[in-house]
Amino acid sequence: MIRFLAKRLTQALVVLLLVSVLVFVLLHLLPGGPARAILGVQATPDAVAHFNHQQGYDRSLPEQYVSYLGRLLTGDLGESYKLNQSVASLLAERLPKTALLAGLALALAAVVAVPLGVLQAVRRGRAADYLLTGVAFSPTPPRSSSSAWSSSWSSASNSSCCRPKRRRPTPSAASSPRPPRSSCPS
Repeated sequence: MIRFLAKRLTQALVVLLLVSVLVFVLLHLLPGGPARAILGVQATPDAVAHFNHQQGYDRSLPEQYVSYLGRLLTGDLGESYKLNQSVASLLAERLPKTALLAGLALALAAVVAVPLGVLQAVRRGRAADYLLTGVAFSPTPPRSSSSAWSSSWSSASNSSCCRPKRRRPTPSAASSPRPPRSSCPS
């Protein structure tokens, strides 16, 4: 049991490390860097340089990553530039309501799922089993790739950029009379 827990803990730590690397890399891949993304495109080069120095973005990437990990491990999650508050205080403020909501959802799921699971186990292979299995799988959303494909297809088909453009007559062609169309095939 301890071996299993140690293996799971190691896997969780590796995932957390990979997520931290991914977030760090994505932050530095922002067009113009983090300073330009936060300060905006109208920021002066002096303001960008000051922000980069203040936040430590003028140091080498390995130094920045070690500092980033150190702050994460000590609980310093940074500042929300939009709300002008620390991220930790924002999380602490919303944690009680989030925990209550998660607990109620878990309790509701247990109250509904356990009796239905027992009913399916007792009535295995009968109509109640098939009915409950069908009901259980019916609210399952479609795969995200198919949802994305269908929404992009419907957006494209409704968009004016994908409709064929009608040719407008040129001024010289508009002034000359067109010959009448023949109803007979030629």
